[in-house]
Amino acid sequence: MNRPSPRPLYLLVAIAAFGAVGFALFTQYRWNMQPCPWCVLQRLIFLVIGGLSLLAAVIDVGGLRRLLSALVALLGAGGIAAAFGASAEVDFQRAYPATVNEAE
Repeated sequence: MNRPSPRPLYLLVAIAAFGAVGFALFTQYRWNMQPCPWCVLQRLIFLVIGGLSLLAAVIDVGGLRRLLSALVALLGAGGIAAAFGASAEVDFQRAYPATVNEAE
């Protein structure tokens, strides 16, 4: 029995990653929600994930595709870490508003 092609999954990951960045840009420019530095890092990570996923969907070499999959998984973990970092920054700003305002 033949295994199904992983290409649709890679394309779905790429669409989701580019869609997330697109929505972030929409909220930034349409609703004037300025991103924090962690959010900018997360956008960059999502762009790289999308590019690597598209590359994995196009190539047909199994070993290289596995390497790209591992890179996407590592970058996904980095994106999660960036989200936690952004959350911690917001929590700090809420807990110590006077400290944040004095630094400006």
